[in-house]
Amino acid sequence: MEKPLANTVGEAAVLVREAAARRLVLAVGHNSRRDAHVRAMRRLLDQGVLGRIVMAEGHFSRDAGMRLRPGEWRWRESTCPGGPLTLLAIHEIDTLQYLLGRVRRVFGWQRRLAVVAEIPDTTVTLLEFETGALATVGSDYVSPQAPAVRLFGTAGNARWDEAGDLVVDRPDGPSQAVRLTPVDSLREELDDFATSIRDGRPPEVDGMTGLINVAVVEAAIEANRRGVALDVREILERAGLSEIADAP
Repeated sequence: MEKPLANTVGEAAVLVREAAARRLVLAVGHNSRRDAHVRAMRRLLDQGVLGRIVMAEGHFSRDAGMRLRPGEWRWRESTCPGGPLTLLAIHEIDTLQYLLGRVRRVFGWQRRLAVVAEIPDTTVTLLEFETGALATVGSDYVSPQAPAVRLFGTAGNARWDEAGDLVVDRPDGPSQAVRLTPVDSLREELDDFATSIRDGRPPEVDGMTGLINVAVVEAAIEANRRGVALDVREILERAGLSEIADAP
């Protein structure tokens, strides 16, 4: 499945359960976690280079919203809830959960500032992780493409944007660039899917992972509507998924 797995947790749960009942491999197209800079950040975390991560930032914008036309599915809130939150920010949500673990609580704002479509075009989402780390995820559908990921740790920071290499800042010396070897993340995603079918193992990004990402987006949309921070657990339990809410 392309990301997101579905527009709601309830819809995503149907797909996950059907795949399990039919003994099918279900993979979700969150390819951004496979990008070279994200994999390098994962290695830095595994090696303890950055210490304890206390804060993170993710950003993904595109100006495609300025070219939306009535009748397109991206035009309507009913088929594209949250606008760039569903289209773009979910990439960063998956990446940050891949790097930092599960999100516990969410707050968010979604605003329509420049497009004439029904969807919001500018979003900011605040995440609190189970580890206690905090993060911001920004996305809009009206400005030039500008992806970025930053991690802030007790022993160092790691930062990447589309302009160049991954940079590591250390308190005891100059910043260092980490040279990256470009990868074809879509090809790796499809290779992993094919191998999981052949070998009978779960894909890296399985249906449950995709569902949890949808839960974070749904929590952000509801948080904006209600004006309060929401636990992801509440979203999962409401969909009858208490066992997922309790899973590590």
